[in-house]
Amino acid sequence: MNVSVLIPSRARPEGLRRAIESVFATAAEPENVEALVRLDEDDPTNPVRTRLMVFGASPRVRAWVGPRLRGYASLNLLYTELTVMASGRWCWIMNDDAFIKGQPGWDLKLKEIVDEFCLVQPDCEKYGKYEGGPFPIFPVTAVKRIFDGQIFIGDPADTWLDQQIVKLRGGKTYYLDGTYVQHDRPSDEELAKHRA
Repeated sequence: MNVSVLIPSRARPEGLRRAIESVFATAAEPENVEALVRLDEDDPTNPVRTRLMVFGASPRVRAWVGPRLRGYASLNLLYTELTVMASGRWCWIMNDDAFIKGQPGWDLKLKEIVDEFCLVQPDCEKYGKYEGGPFPIFPVTAVKRIFDGQIFIGDPADTWLDQQIVKLRGGKTYYLDGTYVQHDRPSDEELAKHRA
C-alpha cells in the first residue's frame, strides 16, 4: 500500500461517500490506495449503517468505530488513531466535507518523492497553494522519527505537521500541481455542533 487517506467522519454519510469516491477516482493506481475512516459510536446516522451505505465490503476502505471525542476539536487525536492503523507509506489528511478534483495521477506523483522527511500539499480551491495547507500528505516515517517510533499528531493537525516537519526540522514541501481539494467547510454554527 502506498497511500492511506485518513477521514474522520460524523453525521455526514453523503459527504463521506463523495470524499471516498474522489480518492479512488483521482488515483491512477487505486489498488495502492486505502481510505481509513473513523466514525463515532454514537453517530446519529448510525455508524454500522454508514459503513454499509458508503463503502459496503470494499477491501480498500477500512473503518474504525470508537468513542466520541470532542468532534472537530479532537481532529488531531482522530488523525493519530487513523495513522496508527495506516498501512501506506504516505498518509493524507482529509475530511468528510472535502473531496479531490483534477486529473488522475496524484498517487504516481507521490511515488516520485523519495524524501523521508517532507510534506506534500495539494492545491486547495478555497485556500490556494501554500505551505501549511489544510490537507497535507506526510510520510508515516517522518512522524515516527519525531516521536522515536511512536505516532502522535498534534493540534491542529495540518499546521502542527507543517511546524514539526518543515519549520523545525527543515523538511521540504512538495506540491501536487493539478490536484485540487474542494473544501465545503461547514458554517461556524455547524462546526459548533461537532465541537460539543
